[in-house]
Parts: sequence; C-alpha cells; structure tokens
Amino acid sequence: MNRNRFKDAIWYGKYVRVNIGGAGGIGSWLAFFLAKAGFEITQYDFDTVEEHNLGGQLFFADSIGELKTVAVENLLSEFVRTGYRYNGRISKIEPNTTLKTYMHNGMPIYVSAFDNMEARKVMFNKFLEDSDQNALFVDGRLLMEQMRIYVIKKNQSDRILNYIDKHLFDDSEVEEAPCTMKQVSHSAAMIASHMTAFITNSVANHFVWKDNVFKVPYIWDYVIPTNCVTETYDL
Repeated sequence: MNRNRFKDAIWYGKYVRVNIGGAGGIGSWLAFFLAKAGFEITQYDFDTVEEHNLGGQLFFADSIGELKTVAVENLLSEFVRTGYRYNGRISKIEPNTTLKTYMHNGMPIYVSAFDNMEARKVMFNKFLEDSDQNALFVDGRLLMEQMRIYVIKKNQSDRILNYIDKHLFDDSEVEEAPCTMKQVSHSAAMIASHMTAFITNSVANHFVWKDNVFKVPYIWDYVIPTNCVTETYDL
C-alpha cells in the first residue's frame, strides 16, 4: 500500500507498539485502522470466527472457522499489505501472560477490546505493571447503539484511581444484553475509529508537542439514536 497519504500526519512514522486484547467487534476494526496508521500491533485472542460474527466484526466470509487473529492477519495482508507489523497471539490475556513492553524511545499502549470485565481488569493490571510513565491504556465498551471509551496515561493518577473505583466493576454487575444487541458493524467501526484518533492524538502529544496540545478525553460517550456526545476531561 502506498503510505504517502499519511506522510504529513505528525504521528506518521513514530514507533508505537499497541497491545490489543480481543479481536472481535472492536478489536478486528481497531487492528485494521491502526495497521493503516503504520503501528506495530500485538493482538491476543483465542476464539474462532463464527457466522454470526460477520454482522459486527471485520472478517471475510471465508474466514468462518479460522482463529480470529489469523483472520485479522489475512485481512491486513490483503487490504493494508505493507507498512505495519502484526503479531497475532492465540491466547487469553491472563495474569501470567507476558506482553511486549520494552521499547527504546517508544510509547507502549494497552488496549482493552474485550466484552467482559474479567479480561478488562487483567489488561488494566498489565498497564499498571509497566514502569514506563508514558504508557497509555485505552478501554472500549460497546453495545449496538451506545459506546464508551476510556483513555488513561500512566502518570494520570487521578484517572487511574477514578477508573478503579467507579468503572472497573465485576461481570456480575453488568446488565446482560441480547447477543444481537451488542454490536453492529457501523457502531464497531465508529468506536474503533475514535479509539484510533485518541491514540494518534496521544502519540502526537508524546513525540511532537511534548505536551497535551491535542485534547484527549478521559471518558468519551456516544449514543447513536440521540446523536449525543459526552466528553469528560477533568474529574
């Protein structure tokens, strides 16, 4: 793929490693957008593509039965082709899972693209364990017509404490929605595109501005039927 289209973006060519937990509704689209942005991606999922996944997740119809990380890799090789690095890990994110963290003058990013709180907690703990104060955590939560994104840097102790106290609850506290109400392709693409925008803004702030010139919210909410956006910056 010709990457000249991105050459004037201030985040273009910056060395960024993104660990994505989950390759489903959010994760498949997010890997696609981040690969186009030229980032290095390591994605963790152990599930396979099923026919009903095609309604909300970014896979070829021929990918049914494939491991999701394999299906994402095949998609990227066809539509993105060059200028990115993708490593699909066929595994759960568990407390003993080792994620790639060491980087020289880079920016480690941890993304929760899960549909359950247990895995989300594990990914958040992996972010907390990283000693790099520039580490970034991004959490996407999605229903068919509602979406929420959290963005936290390692040095933002107020956001970390608020997230743990108010937003990192147990799966038993989550109201279960019918499977068909959890996501559709346009909402999955929408949340993934905004997560990509918040990541590229964070990368630009870190590498170029050395300050928070580009605004990145702590919490971003969007409801499709009312076209209502709510952004939280200060606690």
